[in-house]
Amino acid sequence: MAQTQTRAQTKVSSFEAGPWTIVSTKSHILRSKCEKKLENGCAPGKDELCVVCKFEKLLELPALPEMVFGDNKLTLKHCDGYGITFETLEALKLVNNHCDLLKVAYADDWAKTRTGLTEVKGVLKPFDWTYTTDYKGSLFSEGLNKLEVTQTTEKIDVEKLKAPEKIHFFDEIILYEDELHDNGCAVLNVKVVSNSAVH
Repeated sequence: MAQTQTRAQTKVSSFEAGPWTIVSTKSHILRSKCEKKLENGCAPGKDELCVVCKFEKLLELPALPEMVFGDNKLTLKHCDGYGITFETLEALKLVNNHCDLLKVAYADDWAKTRTGLTEVKGVLKPFDWTYTTDYKGSLFSEGLNKLEVTQTTEKIDVEKLKAPEKIHFFDEIILYEDELHDNGCAVLNVKVVSNSAVH
């Protein structure tokens, strides 16, 4: 049975699927300034960081995506105390904050029209402005249950996924989104489906 609670702009939905509990948390877009209204933001070590300052200080990115859902999260937890969680901050930690490996199609034409300008000398703080990440979730275990990640030859049974099954629970959680300065759109989201095959 799915349960939903709403607390001050935060919606938490949970669903029991066999030995697993699925919990999705959805909240508002991250504010643009320190939540404690401090002029220079929270001081690490001195103050407990608000969500905005945590993202700005821990990520070392020159800019955050236009829409960051800092409190959004998906957790799949087994009754034995282990599981996987998908969180915005952890996903953004894997964005390359030192190299700009992508150039838009019109970049060379734009640069040619500005050859006489001394202000245009290249990228000052290069980073992956498409916010590409290799994030696959964060594993966790509680108590004496320790997780060990090993290589496997097992594959997801795609044919089983194609079979029509009754869907008991579905949710989509957006972690962040950016319009890439009118060069497309980058979205990192997580979708979860629980169907009859689990029960």
